[in-house]
Formats: sequence, structure tokens, C-alpha cells
Amino acid sequence: MNKSFSYDPQKQQILVGSKIWSDYAAHLPLIRSFSYGQNWPPEFPLFPGLPIKYHFLFYLLVGLLERIGLRIDLALNLLSGLSFFLLLLIIYLLAKYLFNSRKVGLLSVIFFLFNGTLSFLEFFKAHPFSTKTLTDIWTLTNYPSFMPYGQGEVAAFWSLNTFVNQRHLALTFFIILLTVYVLLKHQQEKPLSLKGIFCLSILLGLLPSIHKATFAMSAVVLAFMLLFFSKIRKDLIKIGLLTALIALPQLLSTSQSQMLESNLSFYPGYLVHGQSLILFIRHWVMNLGLSVIFIPLGFILAPRQAKKVFLCFLPLFFIGNLVKFTPEIAANHKFFNLFIIIGNMFTAYALVWSFRSIRHFFFPFSFFLFLFSFFFLTFSGVIDFMVSKNEFYYSFDDYPKDKQVAFIKDYTPGNATFLTNIYNYHPANIAGRKIFFGWPYYTWSNGYDIGPRYEIVRQIFSSQDRKTACFLLQQNKIDYISLNGQRYDEGLETTLSFWQSNFPLIYQDKKNQQFIFKTPSVCE
Repeated sequence: MNKSFSYDPQKQQILVGSKIWSDYAAHLPLIRSFSYGQNWPPEFPLFPGLPIKYHFLFYLLVGLLERIGLRIDLALNLLSGLSFFLLLLIIYLLAKYLFNSRKVGLLSVIFFLFNGTLSFLEFFKAHPFSTKTLTDIWTLTNYPSFMPYGQGEVAAFWSLNTFVNQRHLALTFFIILLTVYVLLKHQQEKPLSLKGIFCLSILLGLLPSIHKATFAMSAVVLAFMLLFFSKIRKDLIKIGLLTALIALPQLLSTSQSQMLESNLSFYPGYLVHGQSLILFIRHWVMNLGLSVIFIPLGFILAPRQAKKVFLCFLPLFFIGNLVKFTPEIAANHKFFNLFIIIGNMFTAYALVWSFRSIRHFFFPFSFFLFLFSFFFLTFSGVIDFMVSKNEFYYSFDDYPKDKQVAFIKDYTPGNATFLTNIYNYHPANIAGRKIFFGWPYYTWSNGYDIGPRYEIVRQIFSSQDRKTACFLLQQNKIDYISLNGQRYDEGLETTLSFWQSNFPLIYQDKKNQQFIFKTPSVCE
């Protein structure tokens, strides 16, 4: 976590890893809107004026920690590291419980950390096998395959980069797996206490604000548990009702949630939508590797209870491959990430069972089979891990070193909204303020209708009439206009002289061509 996000206190700079630089142009503004700004009820700081559609609770906690004095990197990395540790712990405990084997528990954790995809084939395409192969692996800085954002047939979502980028994801997976583990344990013991039911319900009920998709995923898993596990049905019904009561206000407050709006559609094939069945099968062979064999084998060999657990998670794989929930189909990766965690447990069990069964007849062969399988179930993950090891930072000045950030933080209201001609890592966002129109990818992928707002921005920036510009600014509750005369993002060009002639200038840095104008309280 620290390797991807850190802080240099001497230089007063935020350090963001190259692999998360893009996503953190959205995450950092959200954190700072809580720590430096005033963002309650929550709005997305890149698209203010509407209820937030992005799951914010994890980043709210990070912001509150920074607000009470913890440095931002420590606040984020401590919560992220704790969440990731809890996920590893519950993977071990659940696998150990289902198969009554510490070896299966340990292997399940290892297979989670080091994915078993066939992306190593892409690596050898770019780096043919030679005496330099080990050096090539050790010094690797880019993922061999990064579908759909880059080259290769293996998706970008199976490496640890997914959990480094989406720091809140590990916590939600932990909550779901913890619920399953606790319920299974208590079916053999006394019924779950009211205190236990209440605690699990709170955790599950908060999922819409931590991660919306995983709330839906938890509902699917628990619904199938209700079907397959009769001994815990009463507990499940109680948990379901309490969870619904806690979650409903959160869902209603964002009634246009991306999970409920018109983006919902039948979309078979996931990343290979519209391709042939052969290409679809090839896609999942490349993305599951030997687990294509070991998961079904593990299911066949598994105890009855473990089989029922697998069937509770299996629908996630089908849902992810058949239904589109958001404008970006790649977002379905969460369904597969959770399913593969469970699938890894069955892969681990099949591997342990095979070794134990064959060694009685011919130990050398069983040992070779185990090493061969283990190697190819982790090799791609080891290669991907080197990319994380070799991560490098981009840096930018933070408060109070950046004078514009300092001015905005110290001299503008915490709930102010800025109109800017730069999208990413704008000083207003770093200072905890909102910008009226942020990078379109983030807002579009969260389900906001960006077209009308872009037209408003275009009208304001192209205006040569003070009264018209002032009216639009006030109508859209824009408090400040922040312009950078040296650069601007595509479509956000404007005439600096117009603003200098017609609006009060409250900040300028002539050297860096940075200017802030205030929207008048009354338009003439």
C-alpha cells in the first residue's frame, strides 16, 4: 500500500504510484473533501450538486483520520493495510473450515496473492526466454497483459493492483466472507446470538456506502445460502431484514444509483461481448489458467457443505458474464474477483487431495505434479508482483507548499464549488473543494449524465457577455473560476482577458499563469 501511495514530508509532496495515478485523480478529491472541505451530505467532488453515486464511506473514514491530524498517506495506508490483512485472514479461516485443512487455507491465501492466469505467455511474447529471463522478471515495470486498457488477452483485474487501486474493495470482501464463515460455524453450534446478528447486519447494511456492487453481491450469496442451508434460515431472515432497514436509507439517498438506473442491460460475454463462444471460452481459459481444471475437480471431491458454499458464489460468475450494471462493463470484475477467491479454495483442495492420493502409490510423481501445478498456478502472479515491487511515483506539491492550494484552503469556504479549465489533480480538489466539471471518464463511469453539464461549461467559457456568464455561474452555484493560462484540458479553453475585465480577481500567480476569480453575489 505504501509503495503505491506515500508522502514526502520534507518536500511537502504527495507521491502517487504510476499504476494508480489515474484512479487517484478521483479518490484524492473525495478524501480531501472530507478532511479539508465540507462535504455533507456527500457529493462527488468532481460533479457536485447531485447526491453522490460513488461509494464514499471508506474514503470518509480516511478523510476524518486526516482531519484529526493523521497524515494522509498514513490514514489511507493504515486502513487499506488493515482491510487487506482481514481479507487474507478470513480467506484462510474459511478455507480451513470448509476443508478441515490448514494446507488448503494457506494455499488459498497464496493463490489469492499470486494469480494463476496465463498472462506469463504474454510476458514471454515480449521477453523471449533467455539467460536474461530472471532479470527481465525482476525488473518488470508493466503488466504483461492489461485487457481492456492495454495489450493482451488477460484482464487487468487479477493482480494486487486491483486492491491497491480500490482500497475499499478488500474490506467489503472481508465482510461478505466473514458473514458466511460466522453463519456456517454456528449451524453446527448454538444459534447466532442477537448481538451477533446485529453486528453482521450493521456490517452488511453499510455495504451500499462502502461499495454498492458488493452489497448486491452479498444479497445474491445470502439468498442462495437461504436456499441451501436450512439450519441457518432463521438467522439469515433476521439478518436480511435488519440489513435492509440499515441499507434502505442509503439506497434512497442515491435513488439514481448506478445499480438501479437505465444502464442495467443484458450483456453476454463480459469483455468479449459479441464474440464467438470459442473466443469466450478462450478468454476464461486465459484468465483462469489451470483453475479451469482444478476448480471443477475440487468441487467434485469437496465435502457436501463446501459444495453448497460454492453453489452460493457460482451465480456471481454468471451474473458478471451476462448483465451490465454500469456504463463500463469492465466494472463487473468485482463479481469475478470474489468468485475466484472461493474458486481458489477448491483449487487448493484439489491440489492437496491429488498430492495425498497419489503419494501412496508413487511419491516422486505426486511431488512433481504438485510442484508443476503450484508453479503454473502462481507464476503469472509472481510476475505481476514484480510490477508492484518496481512501482515508481509521480509527485505534486501539497498544502501548504503549493500556494494556490494554500490560498484555496485558507481563504475559501469548505463547501465552495470551482469552475476550472483543468480536470485532474486540480489545486481546488487537493484543497478539499469541489470542481463543477471533473474528468468525464470518472463522472460518466459513475452514471452521471455529463452531456448537459458539459454544454453549460462550454457556454460559460465561450461567453463574451458578462451578464450571461454571471447568470450561468449563479444558476449552477459556481462560486469561483480557476484558470490556468499556460495549459487547459481539451474543450475547456477560454479567453483570460474576458475574465480579467469582468470578474473580481482574488488570486494570481503570474509566473505559473494561475488566476482565481470570484462569482459576484449579484449579476447586473
